[in-house]
Amino acid sequence: MKYLIPFILFLSVSCTTTTRQPAGWSQAYELQKLYDLEFNYRLALEEEAYFKRLERLSKKYGQEVPLLAPDHNLVEKYKKELAQFKDKYQQEYFKKYGSENLPQSAPSFFQKPWRTQRERLSLRYIEHFDVTSGISPKLFPMDLSNAKSYELEIENTYFSRHNKQATDVLNEKPQPYFVAQMSCDGPFEIKESFSTKSGNQNQPVQVRIYDNAWNGQRVHFYPDLQRLTACSLEVKNPDSPELKYAVRLVSHEKMYPNTLLYQNYVDGCLLPSNQNLKGVERFFLTPDYYSMTCPQPVYNIQTLENPLDGLRAKLKSLLGYDLTDAELNKQDPYLDLDFSRVPQLDEIMISYLVFRGDYSGTLIRRALEHHAAKGTLIRILISDSIALDKDREIFSKLISQYPNIKLLEFRWKAPDWASLGEIFDQLHRSMHTKLLIALSNSDPSQNSVIIGGRNIHDGFSFKTAPDLTKYPDLVHWGKDESFAHWRDFELKITDQLFAHKVASHFMTLWEMDADTFFQRSVNVNMQARTPVNSQYFNENAQLVRHFTSVPYKDSLSLEEIYTQAFASAEKEILISTPYFHLTEKISNALLAAANRGVKVTVLTRLDLDGDTIDFVLSDVNKKTVNKFYQLMSIYEYTEPKVILHTKAVIIDDKLVLTGGVNLNKRTFLHDLENGVMIYSPEFSKKMKSIYSEYMKTARKIDSTQKIKWLNKIILGIPLLEEAL
Repeated sequence: MKYLIPFILFLSVSCTTTTRQPAGWSQAYELQKLYDLEFNYRLALEEEAYFKRLERLSKKYGQEVPLLAPDHNLVEKYKKELAQFKDKYQQEYFKKYGSENLPQSAPSFFQKPWRTQRERLSLRYIEHFDVTSGISPKLFPMDLSNAKSYELEIENTYFSRHNKQATDVLNEKPQPYFVAQMSCDGPFEIKESFSTKSGNQNQPVQVRIYDNAWNGQRVHFYPDLQRLTACSLEVKNPDSPELKYAVRLVSHEKMYPNTLLYQNYVDGCLLPSNQNLKGVERFFLTPDYYSMTCPQPVYNIQTLENPLDGLRAKLKSLLGYDLTDAELNKQDPYLDLDFSRVPQLDEIMISYLVFRGDYSGTLIRRALEHHAAKGTLIRILISDSIALDKDREIFSKLISQYPNIKLLEFRWKAPDWASLGEIFDQLHRSMHTKLLIALSNSDPSQNSVIIGGRNIHDGFSFKTAPDLTKYPDLVHWGKDESFAHWRDFELKITDQLFAHKVASHFMTLWEMDADTFFQRSVNVNMQARTPVNSQYFNENAQLVRHFTSVPYKDSLSLEEIYTQAFASAEKEILISTPYFHLTEKISNALLAAANRGVKVTVLTRLDLDGDTIDFVLSDVNKKTVNKFYQLMSIYEYTEPKVILHTKAVIIDDKLVLTGGVNLNKRTFLHDLENGVMIYSPEFSKKMKSIYSEYMKTARKIDSTQKIKWLNKIILGIPLLEEAL
């Protein structure tokens, strides 16, 4: 019953689109069974691979494996069941729907406790939890969906926030602390450093929470997921005993039941046979990839090629109206915003490598605060490794004030008994997905997705740095970070079904297992025997598929997508990429295309001044350019003091791949990525015109580029070379 209402709602969403739905399949038990078997098989493989790795390393170092061995028979059992069921299901399905010759998509839902979930509750801004005057405590939604175990770290940095120098506090008087009491409607445990306290219904537990920055203490809360639904955390500061602070912990699903529409969504995709096709049409209908949505037509794609377009579009998704160039160019972070036209959104999802606390970031943050005050659930996924202290401080204050704003700072952690390469991977594996998703169940026209290469960062909107010296809490360009202007591109797709599907992709990244980083797929792909209708690609609709990638968990599927895309080209490949450093597989695919007569053009940048470790990255590009400039046409973007950052591939004037995907090794081997491929001659024509504008400020490279001797050494070290 839990999924009945969301399921009906999703079916109503599906019926409002032109995506084909096979009659009755959307409610088929078989689809759910097929997905469950496939998921169980992949998860069993993951667990077995993890154990084998530890077993191998333990033998090497002469120590016992610290884990119980998984049941190998379970892996074989799931494998056999999956093969048998898939064969039987496809045979029965083809009897019913074998005459269908267009792609068909049907929703199903997934529920299984499989992942380890960790969250953090910060008391840094404890004043936001003040209930002294009798107001109701703020609600902190615990994200328990599909969790087999849940851990909440209760963090206290309140005292160090007010006193940066710990010496006086530590040497002259006892360390300050909060006294906290947790009471719940079911069993739980609280662990503090080396001790564990258990609580039950009507049996509260009291702990002291010292300042983590000084003491190093860690307090963790573990609820009994089977018998607990809500808790109350009451906090007092012994130095101010008259003040009371409290926060109520509740299940996320109870607070936001509509999020089940995409949080546990499965995209059942039946594709007609593509064997009667060739070129990009055959590639577009591929059934092979682990995390790619089923093809669907969309009718509202807005290109955001001008520098202010991306910022304006993001703000419009949140505010409901367009800010003018004049308003944006004032560069006033506290510009008057009109909140009277704000759309009614159920959830906002944001994912960027960089979300700066600058002018652009402040405008977006203010819009988010307005939605948060109305109760909207907001999820922000950023990369921990590139955030500044000021960014973290702004976010810390924000999530204290609005616990319905969830922040996940992605940092890849090497597994136990890590190899040297895995330890090094911790320094550079990053979250590189670029998305802003606005979701509304009440107003289908407000559902939108912004995808592209831009970050939330002033350098993507302005050629010169905004002067923010009046605002000490914001990022000051030239002081907190160097400034560069990035020429980039995004697109905005307004479509309710597509927004929900991309949201489900976002959630698979958000809900990766906290220990293993295992990611579930959203799709089940099957291929019919009936050839696709010959008119499918001749209609005016823009056909779209969104994909995500966690390369070290999905067998390098992103590399395979781009390899096959290049292999599908028959006439022309146009590439724009800021970083040009190919894997061997993609390198071979581009060379094979050039050798069979495909015109290959690459537009990149050699001068990356202002980029991170620019002194190395420029020479990384030069190394690849030197390998290929005589075999294909390579151009350098030459606009002064501007880094070309657009990531786009246009093939045969029909197919476009764009998003956050750079053509470099770290993208295909290490980073979390996302992108979209669009089959549409009309859209390809638009993208080609944008590409032509770039080419007006470019020069053809016709000679070998000089590389610094030190960088030659760096690029000769496999671990370093692979990370660039």
